[in-house]
Amino acid sequence: MKTKLILTWVMTVILILMVYGVGCVSEKPPVSHGGPVTDYVSLIDNLRRAGATVEPAGEMTQPFFSVNGRVIVVNGGDVQVFEYADAAAAEAEVALVSPDGSSVGTSMVGWVASPHFYRAEKLIVLYVGDSEAVTNVLESVLGKQFAGRSGGLEDITWILESYGEPESLQTVLDGTEITALFDSAEGQISGSAGANHYFGDYQISKNKLSIREIAHTEMYRLDPEGVMEQEEYYLKTLQAVESYKIEDGKLQITSGTKILIFRDSEEPTVSHGGPVTDYISLIDNLRQAGATVEPAGEMTQPFFSVNGRVIVVNGGDVQVFEYADAAAAEAEAALVSPDGSSIGTSMVGWVASPHFYRAEKLIVLYVGDSEAVTNVLESVLGKQFAGR
Repeated sequence: MKTKLILTWVMTVILILMVYGVGCVSEKPPVSHGGPVTDYVSLIDNLRRAGATVEPAGEMTQPFFSVNGRVIVVNGGDVQVFEYADAAAAEAEVALVSPDGSSVGTSMVGWVASPHFYRAEKLIVLYVGDSEAVTNVLESVLGKQFAGRSGGLEDITWILESYGEPESLQTVLDGTEITALFDSAEGQISGSAGANHYFGDYQISKNKLSIREIAHTEMYRLDPEGVMEQEEYYLKTLQAVESYKIEDGKLQITSGTKILIFRDSEEPTVSHGGPVTDYISLIDNLRQAGATVEPAGEMTQPFFSVNGRVIVVNGGDVQVFEYADAAAAEAEAALVSPDGSSIGTSMVGWVASPHFYRAEKLIVLYVGDSEAVTNVLESVLGKQFAGR
């Protein structure tokens, strides 16, 4: 009878364990919220449902945001999550971030890799890095980044630094600039080949790249020596491209045994700690003077022999022309009439007042009447040498 009672008790315990389980071993699985990202918890939930590995990794702060952040490791990359009281508070801080992420409010940021800023309801999410395993899943869950740099091939103006066989690379000739822009919306590549502008179609498949039907303008340059040979080499190599890779912010395009190495035209500027001598130090000095400065692409003027770049200074478009050396810049500056109405043999009908400035190998041109622009240009570059 006693044995029977013991057996009955044991069987009862086993049945209880089978019905209710033993609650002690593994972490509780994440619970699906079944909706979009609205907060920290639903962000993790959506990332995991998208197939990402996600692990919380503690708290952190950024000096340019008003709330503390939390770090989550997403597919091996550290992602910073800032949660605000409501969507309006998050949106107010989003407005402080410059389009390329180089500044947040009054803070200039020197990123160690490409920054990527995302928004969702009351969250700002920041990833600093170039792992596509991270950016792809963040984009699939949060949509396109609202600020930062793509870290990929497309929608960036790339500037050629060197070309040739890997063991005997040649640097681009002084006084010339070769560029490439891969426009994701149009599927077209375009840029300057040094003397002529070119364009064509491209296709990407993982790290494979093909470019076809390149066409270009038919201009000829004599100076500097070798510029046309350099252009021909570049276009032929580009036409036969096979693959590409991006490492440490550099784009390398491979065509057989030849390579083309580019840098991102919007690399964060580094303080030179001195006067204006070139494009980079101009931006640096303007920002140190308190101006807002954003690179805005390339342009040409028929009366100058080099291509120019546009920077938006305190809301006004400023054209920057960089020459091989100060002597070359001085020679072209001498062609500008005192009031700027003519340059060499060209008569110019300006839409607003022109202002020409010089510094070392730069000629800087602003066409407009904003004192917010002219005052800061004068404080950095000195009095205009021509214009009205």
